[in-house]
Amino acid sequence: MGGRFTPYGNPCSAGDSPVLDDPILPPYKGPKIPRNSKNKISLKCSDNLQSDKLSSLRLSVGESVSVTCTEACGTDEDYNIYGYKTYSEDSSICKAAVHCGAIENNANANIDVKIVDCPNTYESNSKPGDSVMAFSRMEGCTSDDETAFSFEET
Repeated sequence: MGGRFTPYGNPCSAGDSPVLDDPILPPYKGPKIPRNSKNKISLKCSDNLQSDKLSSLRLSVGESVSVTCTEACGTDEDYNIYGYKTYSEDSSICKAAVHCGAIENNANANIDVKIVDCPNTYESNSKPGDSVMAFSRMEGCTSDDETAFSFEET
């Protein structure tokens, strides 16, 4: 014994009735996360996880996104990075990638950014004279929804 009903204006069927072709929910029209494709998100030295380009993706811990660093950011002193191999969400992604050796300090370098849990502290391995300086931060995440990032090999 089946039936047809229309919740919230969307036709539906149950039981022995044929399944309707009409979807209950409209298709997702949000941003698509490029994964291992040629369709990478272009980032500048100023971009971090809080930038509109990445925050709009609402990435969760364990997810990755492929990016292209369109500028050579390694020696850019305008943007800070906090950590080593795991970086705070307000760190410059492209500068951090150069710092940990994931990419060379060249424009148009490709890298996969992975969202990870925040560490208790962000410790840096930088020393005076390094071409790319990172800073330590005694506190890790300051809120439950804050994340960090690292890099995956492409």
